[in-house]
Amino acid sequence: MEGSLITYKDGTAFICCEGYIPDVLNKYEVDPSTVCQYTGLTDKNGKQIFEGDKITMIFSHGQRTANAVGFRGGSFGLHWKRGGVGHFAAFTGICHVEYEVTGSIHDKEKEGRDHDTAESAEDL
Repeated sequence: MEGSLITYKDGTAFICCEGYIPDVLNKYEVDPSTVCQYTGLTDKNGKQIFEGDKITMIFSHGQRTANAVGFRGGSFGLHWKRGGVGHFAAFTGICHVEYEVTGSIHDKEKEGRDHDTAESAEDL
């Protein structure tokens, strides 16, 4: 769902979509911790990439790596862990790759567990 996040003094939060008429149409209550910003990029299938998405990065030689999209230092980019150490690379510094959105860090596995990923900037 795309739109503007509105947070009220009582802590409730809503996404308001285009054509919004206050308190009448196109207002959906959301958990604000799951609201993510669009990066301006799309994956190889044309799907928009958002902060918090889990993506596979596909290198030109065929190697694939799992990453989480985040925002750090004024740039959107990828978080990953190698050897237990967290890393971040801005999209502007990554070349010759394709991306494929595979989920969101906010999704639950079928068994009800959180995804086991690089998670987010807070964890790195």
